[in-house]
Amino acid sequence: MRITLYAGFEAKQTINAQYVKYAAEKLKTVRDLHRTSLPIPHAGGTYAAKPPIKIIGGILTFESDWTPGIGEALKNSLKKELNVLDIGCIAAHGYFNLIPDNDDYDFV
Repeated sequence: MRITLYAGFEAKQTINAQYVKYAAEKLKTVRDLHRTSLPIPHAGGTYAAKPPIKIIGGILTFESDWTPGIGEALKNSLKKELNVLDIGCIAAHGYFNLIPDNDDYDFV
């Protein structure tokens, strides 16, 4: 069986430092799995195997344990796990995404 994985998301009722760390640890284990790629045959020949792409990681929650729901406490928690969680949605407050060029998070 062949499985293609592009993203991994943790879903929780709320977000807090414990769940950010938990999601980051789970995603690290997924990204550490041995991945391969195969050549792709087509009518004109074969395309070379492509190198595996980065698996996008995120967290989806309904609420936040912090006040404000999206603010410095969340940013500090995310930065402890820098470059692990790429995106997240806190339904009651907004979303965030990693800005890879400066290792910072954008909150909306």
